[in-house]
Amino acid sequence: MDTKQCVSCKEIKSLEQFGQQKRGLCGRRSKCKCCINKYNHEYHMKKWCSDAEYRSKKINMAMEWVKKNPEKRAIIAKKRNKKAIQQSPDKVRARALVNQRVRFKRIPRASDLQCSNCGTQAKHYHHHMGYDWENRYNVIPVCIECHNLLDMATE
Repeated sequence: MDTKQCVSCKEIKSLEQFGQQKRGLCGRRSKCKCCINKYNHEYHMKKWCSDAEYRSKKINMAMEWVKKNPEKRAIIAKKRNKKAIQQSPDKVRARALVNQRVRFKRIPRASDLQCSNCGTQAKHYHHHMGYDWENRYNVIPVCIECHNLLDMATE
């Protein structure tokens, strides 16, 4: 018997798609890995949104991990940056140029300004006219929530 039916999605899958367990049919879990991952993601997102103590604990754990593993963190960041450059080089270049202007104090930091949408303290600059070369410095200061909304509106 090389297959098994998942009790959650009811699909028949190969045994490799079920996690190891001491009890059960062929020493495998009753739910497939996909269903378990989906459940875990929903559980942690629900807990993240509703429990401030859980959220702060997870953030502190992540910060500790970063302090203990700077080499691994650098490797992860390199992979993420390489992927971003491959997907949208204009976006990366425009952000770098704005960051350079901020670093040389030619424009103020976004956190020193107010959000152009809601008036709260801004955190980011938003390229509201796109990432083309002629629009590389056309940015507005926005808070994180407004930036997410603006990014979703342009997709």
